[in-house]
Amino acid sequence: MSGHPIFVMSTYAHAPEPRTLRSFFHKRLAALSKELGTVKLAALATQDGLLIATHESLQPNPTDRCGAIMASLSAVARATAPELDLGTALCTQIDCSAGRLLVLPFETQQDSGPRHRLLFVALDLTDDPQAANTQAALKAMYELIDAIAARVAPTK
Repeated sequence: MSGHPIFVMSTYAHAPEPRTLRSFFHKRLAALSKELGTVKLAALATQDGLLIATHESLQPNPTDRCGAIMASLSAVARATAPELDLGTALCTQIDCSAGRLLVLPFETQQDSGPRHRLLFVALDLTDDPQAANTQAALKAMYELIDAIAARVAPTK
C-alpha cells in the first residue's frame, strides 16, 4: 500500500434518486427560480458533486461541472470554518461582478439513511446589481430545504 488515498469514481450518470423525487426537486427549483426572478441557476446536488436536478432540467447533463464545483466550494468552507474556530459552515456566499452565488449544505433522513445534499442558487445581477435580495433568496432556499426534508422523510 502506497499510503495514497484511493478515489473511486461513481458509475451513476446522474445522482441515484428515483425519477418521481427528481421531478419533485425540479418543480420546486423552477418555482424558486420564478419566485426570485433573478436566478441564473438553481440546482440540487449530492455532497460529492453529482447534479440531481436544476430549475431547467429534471435530468441535468451528467458532464456538467457545476455540481462538482459547488461540492468543492462547500468542502473548502466546511474545512476552513473549524480551523478558524467559526463552528460549522452553514452557508457559502460569493459576490461576483455580475451576480451572487449562495450554497447551502443540508442533510435529509430517508429510509435508506441520511443523505447529504447541496442547494445552490446563482443570482444574475447583470442588469441591476442591487436587485438581489439575499435574505429573500436564503429564506426561499431554507423553505425549499424544509419541503425536501418533509418529502423524503422516512416512512413510519
